[in-house]
Amino acid sequence: AAWRLEAGGRRLQRLCLKGEAARLPGPEALDLDTPADATHPLALALRERRAVAATLEGQDLALLPIVGPEQGFGLLALAPPVGRPLPPATLDALGTVAADLSLSLGHQESLRRAHEADRRLAAALTAAHLAAWEQDLAEGRLQASERWFAMLGRPPQPAVARTEWQSWVHHEDLARLHEAEACIVRGERTHCEVDLRLRHAEGHWVWVHLLGNVLARDTAGRALRMGGVAMDISARREAEAAQRLAKAIVDNTREGILVCDADGRILSVNPAFERLTGYAAGEVLGRKPSVLSSGLHDEAFYAAMWDALLRHGRWEGEIWNRRRNGELYPEHLSIIRVPEGEPSGACYVGQFTDMSERQAILKRLDLLSRTDPLTGLPNRRSFLGEVEAALARDPVLALLCLNLDGFRQVNQSLGMQAGDEVLRTVAGRLREVLGEAALLARLEGDLFAAALPGLDAGEAQARAAA
Repeated sequence: AAWRLEAGGRRLQRLCLKGEAARLPGPEALDLDTPADATHPLALALRERRAVAATLEGQDLALLPIVGPEQGFGLLALAPPVGRPLPPATLDALGTVAADLSLSLGHQESLRRAHEADRRLAAALTAAHLAAWEQDLAEGRLQASERWFAMLGRPPQPAVARTEWQSWVHHEDLARLHEAEACIVRGERTHCEVDLRLRHAEGHWVWVHLLGNVLARDTAGRALRMGGVAMDISARREAEAAQRLAKAIVDNTREGILVCDADGRILSVNPAFERLTGYAAGEVLGRKPSVLSSGLHDEAFYAAMWDALLRHGRWEGEIWNRRRNGELYPEHLSIIRVPEGEPSGACYVGQFTDMSERQAILKRLDLLSRTDPLTGLPNRRSFLGEVEAALARDPVLALLCLNLDGFRQVNQSLGMQAGDEVLRTVAGRLREVLGEAALLARLEGDLFAAALPGLDAGEAQARAAA
């Protein structure tokens, strides 16, 4: 008869056998955690881990436990011929056979477990995109998994000599690799972790992260072998390089940039934001952009802005904001909404340009197009437009044209600077005499014009003569 250990070694279950074995006495099952079953001869033989003679239901039996070094497998019961006792020598011989059987089963179970462990490890390494490797530190010979070679586009090899596999390492990374190995050999470390560039069979470089530990040492404690895993981190390295480039661009652009979370709270700003607004990053992080509000825009303006962001994912336009010192300034603002599916989650990125300088330039250009730069009086084009507008309001208007006698002699005898000063003085005198209501202009050279709304020609000449 035979019983098998089940439920983690806590239950004996009888196996279904045919013939004479099926008629041997013994329980169908034993629960080894139950006090009554724990004292049964089968349980005692299993616990003592040796062959014993026992009588069950009047039948003499040899109980042979089958147990390995770390676990039990079950128990066999053999019956001698009816009427013949079981000699001690026979019991000892049966015990030896049971011990050999136990060792054989234990070895098979160890091999099964080792194979299962290897299978699980290989599956885990594959799922984690890891390659396994092992190196003989004395000879430098490298053994690696198929994934290692696949990672480099090379055919698998049982072992690779040091000179060959190190020829794949980028020359700038060899010193770092040698230093890591030297620290292991000197006993300064028990593990190593290093990033290397290895040449792919097609010629490009593959960034590999190596992680290893000492596997064996000699009697003096020197490391003999080490092994570990390797991971292709090329994509991560490229992403890091792209992030560094993006950060450098953001940090050095002249445009202010701020990033807000889904709730509209500021997550980060760039140096240009700090320069343009006067706020340090620490003063605005966690706050809403309304800290910059000028108060010049009503609720409808901001409602339209948010409606555009939610509907179209972007908004662009001109807006007035307030610097930290209270100064109002115009800016051109562009906002985009980052979708929720992105790794960073839903957020908003704003990019703005200070329009103050541009508007000042435009205003200056407009002024220069309408005025005489020497005297500050309107030029011919601007004067004609002002006269036309004045006539539309009141058809009564006096128009005077004045030039300076002897002006050429001033330029020739005293120089151009003296002539310019004369022109500026005349322009000032005309403003004083004719008053704010008069429309003045320098048409060209020493020719001036004045339009006086509401006056006839006689009144205009009298005022000019004064």
